[in-house]
Amino acid sequence: AVKAANEAFKSWSLTPPQERARVMNRIADLIEEQKEELARLECENVGKPFKLAIESDIPRTIFNFRYFAAKIIAETESSALTFQKDPKNPEKTNTFVN
Repeated sequence: AVKAANEAFKSWSLTPPQERARVMNRIADLIEEQKEELARLECENVGKPFKLAIESDIPRTIFNFRYFAAKIIAETESSALTFQKDPKNPEKTNTFVN
C-alpha cells in the first residue's frame, strides 16, 4: 500500500488544484450514492452498529472529502492574490487584488 501511495503521489502532485478538488468531490458523490452499501460493509468489517456507520462514519467521510476539496480551492485562490496600491489611498500598499 505504501509503495502504491508513493507511486500515485507522483502524478497526483502534478494534478492542477481545480482537478484535485473535482476528483475529491466526485469521490464524495460516489460515497454518498453508495452510502447504504458502504455502511453495511463497514459494519461487517469492524463489527459496529449499522446506525453508527450510516449516521456518523459515512457522513463524516463525505464531509472530509468535500472539506478538503474546498480547502484546495480556497488556498489556490488566496495564493493567486497579489498586492496592489489602492488608488483611493496611495499610501496603503497592502490591498489584495485577484
